[in-house]
Amino acid sequence: MGGSHGHRRYTGSRGRTRAGTEARAVRVRDGQLQVAEGAVLDTGGTLLGFDVLECQDMAEAVEVASGHPLARRHVLEIRPVPS
Repeated sequence: MGGSHGHRRYTGSRGRTRAGTEARAVRVRDGQLQVAEGAVLDTGGTLLGFDVLECQDMAEAVEVASGHPLARRHVLEIRPVPS
């Protein structure tokens, strides 16, 4: 594993993601995982950064994101990247 927080980081996605309707918003509050369907970010918002994860499916991506330290204070949005 690589990346700044010990999470998997991969590149080569060409920077495009699928529609926001396929997104998931992940957060952890009081030790409980919360997952909401759909995009949370709008195009006018500030993007703090991004990681590209290589996962088998959305369920695995949610699991990986839920372990990220920022998930406890912020909302992490997950979107599939076309291959």
